[in-house]
Amino acid sequence: MPWLPLYVNAVDALTLVSWLNAEPTIAFIIRPEPGRLIAVPNVESLHDGRHWLWHTESGPLPHIRLKRGLFGSRQIESIVADPWAGWDETVTSARGEPWFGGGCPRTFVLNLRTRSGERQGGTGLSSFGWIGSRYAQIGRPAQAVTTALWRRLRSWVSLKSRKVPRTGPTDGPDAEIFAFPSAYSSFQSGGWRDQNPDWSS
Repeated sequence: MPWLPLYVNAVDALTLVSWLNAEPTIAFIIRPEPGRLIAVPNVESLHDGRHWLWHTESGPLPHIRLKRGLFGSRQIESIVADPWAGWDETVTSARGEPWFGGGCPRTFVLNLRTRSGERQGGTGLSSFGWIGSRYAQIGRPAQAVTTALWRRLRSWVSLKSRKVPRTGPTDGPDAEIFAFPSAYSSFQSGGWRDQNPDWSS
């Protein structure tokens, strides 16, 4: 599955949110109250945690419901009638997070970790995740426009950052994580960077 790992601190996160806000085909899926979801085109900021993004050009959001029967429950999928007006959340993931069915290629997950979970004052390991076309064989392929958006995001991240390894000098071998400027500067001054991601909500 496509995965885009990042080191961003609180300063860099402002740049990241600004780019997402400026992208007209990206919407943020937020939970304004328990049991309710809504799509919004912009946010002022994002807290550390997992955030769902919808690529609006890829098609409507799936709305998953459970139908209980004699032999257990099964999922019924329809579409969210008006994401901008909000909708009732009828099913959540095992973590209690928004659920759009298995392998929905219309959404991305931003796992934002500006603060280290391993050492106070350090920087966590953030990432963008996307299912891509993993489930194309069962009728859930990624749209070409969504693949293009992912490539555009990756290209922008590459331009704004420098690849660093998870440990050791920033110019060391096995560079794999895109470090944004403020985070990179802190690493050059000896700042800590997490080696592993935190997947908690």
